Amino acid sequence: MVARSLNLLMNVFLSVISTSARAATAAKTRASWLRRVAARRLLPRPAKLSALRVILEGSLRHFTAGELLSLLGQNKHTGTLDAKLGEARARLAFRDGRVVWAEATGARDLGEIVALLMSWREGDFWFLDDVAMPEGVTPMAVDIGPLVAAAEQRVAEEQRLLKLYPDEQMTFRVVGQPQGDVKLHPEEFAVLFQIGPGRTLAQLRAGGDRSAVDLYGIVARLQAARLIEVVEDPDATQSTRKIPALANVKPMTDAKPTPIGTLTADDGTMHPLLEEVTTIGRTAANAVALTDGSVSSTHARVVRTAEGFVLEDSGSRNGTYVNSEKVTGKRVLADGDTVRFGKVLLTFNMAVETSRKDTTQPEMKA
Repeated sequence: MVARSLNLLMNVFLSVISTSARAATAAKTRASWLRRVAARRLLPRPAKLSALRVILEGSLRHFTAGELLSLLGQNKHTGTLDAKLGEARARLAFRDGRVVWAEATGARDLGEIVALLMSWREGDFWFLDDVAMPEGVTPMAVDIGPLVAAAEQRVAEEQRLLKLYPDEQMTFRVVGQPQGDVKLHPEEFAVLFQIGPGRTLAQLRAGGDRSAVDLYGIVARLQAARLIEVVEDPDATQSTRKIPALANVKPMTDAKPTPIGTLTADDGTMHPLLEEVTTIGRTAANAVALTDGSVSSTHARVVRTAEGFVLEDSGSRNGTYVNSEKVTGKRVLADGDTVRFGKVLLTFNMAVETSRKDTTQPEMKA
């Protein structure tokens, strides 16, 4: 009986000691966490959001945006993340770890907002204890994890492209004799036309609103397709304003660059007319290959002349038509003409170089 009582007292004593040890360890952990949080409390609270309680704030130099977003998502936090770098601002509202609303300076969608925030290596942030979003906005419910992963890939791609093109003064020009059937997306064709006889990366960026990673990605694809090449002597290119690879093509005038035309299919596929003579037909030997049974092996050709782009039928079986009129001789194409080869419809467009219109971004209020 006495032995059983002693054993019971010993178990109670050991339990008390174990509980005290766990409590002490937990207290040390909380104290360490509070010291880290206190070290980050360096900034004033946002004026307009002062009604909400700031539970964490600090610098993105010490707590990266990727770590911060992952923490909020994985631990299913609810609140509003507000970050600032100079005049740029980003704000994301979370509910149970999911993004319900977001906005950022110069960003058009949630993916761009996350990518923008994760590109900041400096700046300050606040996390408030409640959701702050405009009235009347329909909330989302988007997992932040995949967006963080995609942004990390984008940052890695940006670093790769910046290593590939370290100098904004690198000059590129259009190659006159592309190999095979070249298909371009509208953004790629727009950059191809901007490059023309010679442009630096800095000039291309100044002529539009693309980011460096977007522009350099397009340039890399055009270079891989052998549509453009690096100019070894930029001064010579700027003085002559000619494309050496297009030696067989006569420019319209010295003041007016050689134009670029395209034939565009209904699905958006663009066939740039970069050569002096562009052949069109069913076989792969043609510059523009249309794999349709109504198209002849060698159906037609487009010749670039001083008057413009001239279309000629090459004795095809089913004929060539422009705006429903059969081509029987030489036909100068006009911008917007609908051209039919057999049963295949394409639209001719003449590229005109214009600067992108400035876009107005909504002002973010504090």
